[in-house]
Amino acid sequence: MPLITKAKSVEAQVQLKAIYNAEKQYYFMYSKYSPNFTEIDFEAPKTTKENGSANYVYEIVHSSNSEFKVKATAITDFNGNGVFNVWEIDQNGVPKQIVND
Repeated sequence: MPLITKAKSVEAQVQLKAIYNAEKQYYFMYSKYSPNFTEIDFEAPKTTKENGSANYVYEIVHSSNSEFKVKATAITDFNGNGVFNVWEIDQNGVPKQIVND
């Protein structure tokens, strides 16, 4: 993984772990995972396009009583190759790179 992409991807991994922790807490309270960030008290950081500093946008792809999946997609092509970095996390709590930039 190129150095810039590796450094920027730390943001996605940290935010995904925060979402994982919030989803787990919600699960312990309600015996299900939440389909939206508001319910788990997660506010996505503003992206560079919104005058913030985040390089990724976050979305809950799937949630149910027993599982969830959240995706982080880069809004910038870090190395200029036309591919945008994507990470995911699920109820197992391990961030996984899905698309390498």
